[in-house]
Amino acid sequence: MDTVEPVPVRPVRVASSADSDLARIQSFLAPSTITDKHLLACTCVVENTLPIDVTVLEVRASSPTADLQEALTINERGFDPAALDVTAEASERFRPSLEGGGAIIVRWRDVGVSTGMWLPISSGVTELVGITTLQEFRRNGFGLTTVVALTSAAVHMGADLVFLTTNDLGAHGVYRRAGYRDVELQGSATE
Repeated sequence: MDTVEPVPVRPVRVASSADSDLARIQSFLAPSTITDKHLLACTCVVENTLPIDVTVLEVRASSPTADLQEALTINERGFDPAALDVTAEASERFRPSLEGGGAIIVRWRDVGVSTGMWLPISSGVTELVGITTLQEFRRNGFGLTTVVALTSAAVHMGADLVFLTTNDLGAHGVYRRAGYRDVELQGSATE
C-alpha cells in the first residue's frame, strides 16, 4: 500500500476558557463518566486539505442504508478485525442514534478505511466517539483525517465545543495534532 501523507491541519482558535469548557463538558456528560480517561477539547475551526485519493462521506440519519452499514461495519472491524458485516436490519435500528449528530467514512481509493461519530449537539457541545481505522490502514494518516473531518462536520452543524476522551497514547497524539488540547478535570488546561 502506498503511504498516505498526513493531512495538513491548521486549527483556527475561537476564544474559550478551560474552566468554562470543563463545565460545559461536564453538563453534557453523566457524572463520573470521564474520570479514568484523558479528556481533550477543541474550540476551533479546523482547515485541512485531503490527501490524494482520499474522500470523506458524511453519514446522517437520512443517509442510505448502505452508507450506515459501511460506517458501522468499519467501526466494528476497527475495534475487532474478526467482526462480521453489520446487517441492514442492525443499521436501521441504529439510524435514530444519528439524529442531531452524525458519522463520517474516510475512503481511500473508494475503500472505507476509517470512521467515527459525533453525538447530538447540546448547547453547542458534542463528543466524538467510535473513532477507528481498520487495522491494515493504520499509521497512514487516516486517523487524523477522520478526527479533522468529524470536528469540521460537528462545527458546521453548530457545535462550538467538541471533545473526546482516550486512554490510548497514540490516539492522544493524533488528537493533539488535530487541534485538541488536554483539559484537566480540576479545570485547568495544558497546551
